[in-house]
Amino acid sequence: MIKFKHNRIIMIIKQKASKLYLILFSIFLLVIGNILKENSKYPKIIISKEDSALNINDKITRFFSLGNNRIISDFLWITTLLQSDLEQYEKRDKNSWMYLRFNSITNFDPLFFNAYIFGGKYLAIVKDDLIGAESLYIKGLKSYPNSHPLIYNLAFLEAFELKNHEYAIKLYESIVDDERTPPFIKTFIQRLRYTLSLDLNETYNILLEMLKDEQEQTPIYNKIEYDLFTIKAEIDIECLNKKLETCDDTDYFGEKYIKTKNGYKTSRPLIKYRIYGK
Repeated sequence: MIKFKHNRIIMIIKQKASKLYLILFSIFLLVIGNILKENSKYPKIIISKEDSALNINDKITRFFSLGNNRIISDFLWITTLLQSDLEQYEKRDKNSWMYLRFNSITNFDPLFFNAYIFGGKYLAIVKDDLIGAESLYIKGLKSYPNSHPLIYNLAFLEAFELKNHEYAIKLYESIVDDERTPPFIKTFIQRLRYTLSLDLNETYNILLEMLKDEQEQTPIYNKIEYDLFTIKAEIDIECLNKKLETCDDTDYFGEKYIKTKNGYKTSRPLIKYRIYGK
């Protein structure tokens, strides 16, 4: 009997010891894991929004919407604004995730004016999705055929980015007498009619007008300002390098150009303004 109790005590001690070893070993692994985590650098995985964004099937969603199209449109609008990114879209296929979202929003609510005007600007200026912007502007004009902002922005896109001059002239002529249209557009139409090249000064003036309608420190505002900076720098530096008398020696942001042995340069990084198709 005494031997039996002795063996049972030994067995209990062994069981407790094994549990203790297991607990200690688990704690050891946790400590080692934390040390490795703190001292290890993992490669940063960046997934493009084009690959991660969720877009819906309009026909299926409309079937289950029970007529609440406006609610769905508002929901998509809010989520799109929250998820908006600055990545430029390099393809020309009307398949960027933000174009698909704006297209869905306006399918559910064809009278959602802000989706057309903001969406078109964001696609053209920030995302560089020119074809998507054109499609959205044209779609907006079906619901708002006389909208000055839609026509003006589409005309700029056609003239300066897509170089579709004939269509741009038609658009500008339809609003040339509107008091909201800058006076210099009249002479610009004539120039556009007889030349294939556009003057950087004209581009600069029209972008200045577009900037007036934008809220400060937004992606669209910042991108237009940078375009103004690059255009002015290109004009000024060419003038300075030619040693002309009427040159401006400060950039758009008021900073002096830097003189080097190879000519003048900007104090900020400069990517020349480009017109699609050039």
